Amino acid sequence: MDRKVLLISHNALGKENNMARTLENQFMGLGSEQIAQLFFSDENPNSEYCDNYFRISDSEVLRSVYSRKEVGNKVNITLHECMDNKDEWIKTKIRKKGNRRPAVYLIRNLIWLLGKWKSKKLDDWLDEFKPDVIYFASGDYAFSYIVTLYIAKRRNIPVIIGCYDDFYVDKRKTINPLYHITYQNLMKKVKELFDFSSAFVAVSDMMVEDYSKLFNKKGYTLYTPTNLLSISNNLNKTDLIIYAGNLGHGRAEQLISLGRALKKIGFPGLDHINVYSGEIRTEITGRLTDENGINFCGRVTAEKVQELMLSSKYVVHTESFDETLKKRVKYSLSTKIADCLASGACIIAFGPKEVASISYLEKDKAACVISDEASLENKLHYLFTSDEEKKRICTSAEKLAYRNHSSGENRELLQSIIESLF
Repeated sequence: MDRKVLLISHNALGKENNMARTLENQFMGLGSEQIAQLFFSDENPNSEYCDNYFRISDSEVLRSVYSRKEVGNKVNITLHECMDNKDEWIKTKIRKKGNRRPAVYLIRNLIWLLGKWKSKKLDDWLDEFKPDVIYFASGDYAFSYIVTLYIAKRRNIPVIIGCYDDFYVDKRKTINPLYHITYQNLMKKVKELFDFSSAFVAVSDMMVEDYSKLFNKKGYTLYTPTNLLSISNNLNKTDLIIYAGNLGHGRAEQLISLGRALKKIGFPGLDHINVYSGEIRTEITGRLTDENGINFCGRVTAEKVQELMLSSKYVVHTESFDETLKKRVKYSLSTKIADCLASGACIIAFGPKEVASISYLEKDKAACVISDEASLENKLHYLFTSDEEKKRICTSAEKLAYRNHSSGENRELLQSIIESLF
């Protein structure tokens, strides 16, 4: 493929978070001269495949509201740029993970509406790169859709929208007027960009089906790729059960239920879960105790997570049974699932079948799926005592990984979608 792709996303390419790694895997097949990224976070890129970046950060846009000077700069990835202390509150207050109050959305979008991000430097950078197509990694802030649409219309180039989490269907029930204002503002910009776009990709069939109806736009399922398929699974595995990832959306409570069941069953070495997460909220971490069948190990690197998956006999994926939380994760296919499937570990999936990630594993029998707490102990006991069942699950998981999560095949699919626009 000879097309040049402009990637627009909140996070810079790299290995520091799930979204960055997903985008990195999707585009690593392109030559460095074929991809450039515009991003909005204060972080520095860390990619082996892309070396052309332009950053417009919240702190810069905020300063421009007062100075009225244009902001945004091409990023030299060989330099480490530190934020000024006076701008630290932007990073910790407006962009803090988990800080999702409606007022924050309103303030951040307003800053970008008033800021001077439309700059000669941005135009010059785009003129130099000459993109053929925009790939927009969607988020839940309206300003990123405005920026994408501005560039696409100004240069008259097609847009592909990448959908990784649902920000559109699950409208919350609340009397907070700020939420309804920010939601309506977001949806207005979302529909404008979808109307202009040529296609969208999503991480699950369920999301593709519903979004195609919602936006009347052609969609493609593009599963999260994994690089673990290149690693032999014929490794000595330890009798360990691990969970690695986010503990929000009720997942901590799910792990506690699972951990208590494991303690009650009492199989040696399988009587607890080793939990790896960067979670710092004490109201959550304080409950991840030995009494609840949990060994909380804290944060580890992405590389270490993959190493742990490859060396452990069991890996856990879980979603909450809470009705409100089920709606929030209904369409999402966790970025960890691809690595779990390819790791050779036996997956224990504990959660409702109405959620895309659980139904996905259940459909191909690629996990020990436990969809109600009443059957938790019986299903775990059977799994631990049946080598045949473990082998069947691991074989199914490996087949599913090769079919849907091959990095090479996923990149080829994305490139064919791009080529179909011309």
